[in-house]
Amino acid sequence: MKINNEEINNDLSGFPEYLVKLINESLDAKDFGKRLSAKDSMVNMGKTIIPQLHKLLCSKNDSLRM
Repeated sequence: MKINNEEINNDLSGFPEYLVKLINESLDAKDFGKRLSAKDSMVNMGKTIIPQLHKLLCSKNDSLRM
């Protein structure tokens, strides 16, 4: 699956910087450890980030929706 960085950046505009960093790291196809760590960090944030992540369900980017 090809990741379109411009599309991702557009979809993440307005998101807090720390969350943009974690989402981008969770999409890093080259570094499994970084992906896993980013996903764990988001899970540990619990319900506080659900409203932000919910916005990604409307994204045209498959990677962001996943």
